[in-house]
Amino acid sequence: MRRSIELDSLRGVAALIVLLYHSWATFPDAVHAVPPLRTVALFFNPAFLLRDTPLHLMVSGPGCVALFFVLSGFVLSISLSKFQKGSYGRYITRRFCRIYLPFAAAMLISAIAYGFVLPHPVPEAVASYWFSHDQWSEKPTWGLILQHLLMVGTPRANTLDPPMWSLVAEMRVSLIFPLLYLLISRYRVMGMSAVMLAYFAASGVMTAIGEGEPKSFVASLCFTIEYLPLFALGILLYETRDTLKSIYDRVPAAVRWAVLLPCVLLLGVPHVGPETTLTMGTKLFWLISVGAGSAAAMLIALHSRAASRILCLKPLQWLGHISYSLYLFHMLVLMAMVHLFHESLPLTTILACVIPLSLLAAGLSYLLIERPAMTLGYWLTRRPVAKAARDWQQVGTGETVGVSQ
Repeated sequence: MRRSIELDSLRGVAALIVLLYHSWATFPDAVHAVPPLRTVALFFNPAFLLRDTPLHLMVSGPGCVALFFVLSGFVLSISLSKFQKGSYGRYITRRFCRIYLPFAAAMLISAIAYGFVLPHPVPEAVASYWFSHDQWSEKPTWGLILQHLLMVGTPRANTLDPPMWSLVAEMRVSLIFPLLYLLISRYRVMGMSAVMLAYFAASGVMTAIGEGEPKSFVASLCFTIEYLPLFALGILLYETRDTLKSIYDRVPAAVRWAVLLPCVLLLGVPHVGPETTLTMGTKLFWLISVGAGSAAAMLIALHSRAASRILCLKPLQWLGHISYSLYLFHMLVLMAMVHLFHESLPLTTILACVIPLSLLAAGLSYLLIERPAMTLGYWLTRRPVAKAARDWQQVGTGETVGVSQ
């Protein structure tokens, strides 16, 4: 199976939704308050529409991060199914160049930007508590920068670029992904059972110590394991792709859409994931919901002709190419713009500027950071020309995945 343009574009759309999610989360907490359901006017209330209607999908950042993880599992499986035995070194070198090097560049750029912006707490009448107290909340010392670069995974090591927590999980899972793929591809039931046992154990530990967001390195490892089933789901979708396509083709179109579209809306389930709750049942509910939503979105992207025509549009393909940079840099643009201009411009104006500026920053990052990092990865793992050419025809560029592609 070759890399899918549709899945690339789907990832780009998801990255844009994460940008919208963080922009919406920046509005003051009073804006997010929904009045009681009493009048028709409520249906024109943005907070109500974006929280309690299907429009919530437009700002379902956590659900889209879950989709990134499932996409990673699926697309990495394409690559690993083509690799020969003993190629772990090639695999991890390319993953390091693909994920870590742009990540490290973003951390250093954020630290430098902090020095230019010199942020101070933004009044809560202007921006939300989340933005005012959690973003760029600590001056970046050399020690703090090192914690970020080492991907420690604790809240203090997450202040330079808040979305980095998911990249910590992605990089950690990447280290063991070949083993995970081997286990699930060969022993499907046993492999998925082992993943779920690890999930319940990690979730139980986090509940027992009373932490949603991890406060220590050990807790952050458990936190990462709580997302492992999403990567495993991606592998399972890849391994059963032919069966799923056969079922998709046999089911009448009306039934397909009646089932899949509501499932996609599950990506917008209120954010009750691992970092926001200590209840294992609630965590499991969120995991199942976003897992089903991710699977439905991917099935539509892969097999629907109408969806394919849309996702193959050039602007969406470009969005897919820059999706990792957009994910890395949109919060840096958002933080800098709000801190620099909140005293002179309305927040709505600032946020309206953040979207195109984030796309511009992502495009520049793709050209100046991402693509050179990918080239380095291929150069470091280069092999004789004839063999490399055969592998390129088989694999394409499938080593790049999910949010990190």
